[in-house]
Amino acid sequence: MAGYDEAMKVTQQQSETLLQSTGRTYADLAALTSSFSPEEWIRRAPDGGWSAAEIFEHVVLANSSLMAAVRDRLVQAPEGEWRQLTAGKDSLIEQVLSSGGRAKAGPRTSTFSGVVQNDVRQILADSHWELRQLLAAAVPFPLHAIVWPHGFLGPLSAFQWLLYIPSHTARHVGQMQRLQSIYLSSEMNDR
Repeated sequence: MAGYDEAMKVTQQQSETLLQSTGRTYADLAALTSSFSPEEWIRRAPDGGWSAAEIFEHVVLANSSLMAAVRDRLVQAPEGEWRQLTAGKDSLIEQVLSSGGRAKAGPRTSTFSGVVQNDVRQILADSHWELRQLLAAAVPFPLHAIVWPHGFLGPLSAFQWLLYIPSHTARHVGQMQRLQSIYLSSEMNDR
């Protein structure tokens, strides 16, 4: 693996920045989840959207799937045109996902398993550890040059798929904040 151009590999600084960004969004998510009452945690949104528990579970499952996809592709040959295919996508990912866009509940792709609210911090710590381990194992691999398509953003590098994690989490933190606002507003109206 020594034959890869260093520009294809993720730097220590890039790894640390990703871990810090993920840690911040996970801390935001953990703090927010603890603000829901046990009833609110599992109550579906008034518009039929996901409950806070379902939003949380979606984030964790999606982020785990992203890490698994990267792990599975580590042996993939580098894309010769990776620079052209992935140029500008780092900022596009952040802009599109964490802009506070209107994340809405789509159809569930898995059965809700009923995440226990008290387990949130440990689940997030485990996910963050999984990302740290993946980045450590991927040091010799050309994560910037392993490319596959995203349905909306086009070709992304393996590292860009990992950049998706904190931005995706931030997007759903926004969704959960809107849900919390609905519950707070409802409580105020009930008084």
